[in-house]
Amino acid sequence: MKTSLRLRTPAERQAAILTRARLAETLLAQGHLDAALGHWQTFLDEAPALHPTRVRRRLHDMRRLLNPHRRHPGSAQMLAQAVALR
Repeated sequence: MKTSLRLRTPAERQAAILTRARLAETLLAQGHLDAALGHWQTFLDEAPALHPTRVRRRLHDMRRLLNPHRRHPGSAQMLAQAVALR
């Protein structure tokens, strides 16, 4: 996925942003919370430029996956930011 992100052109912005969300999910599943948060932050920063349905789906997944980590300061901040995007 990192290679995919590196090779994407600016015209593929939406695909790159969605790939970042998927990469964050994968990193979290592997136990790399801080790395996942970095990719989710980029996703959240760019989310307003995406199709609303896709954003909602990715936000829902992000909230579900981060909820068990809500006491981690970075996770708590990310969850609060995600609520604001609804």
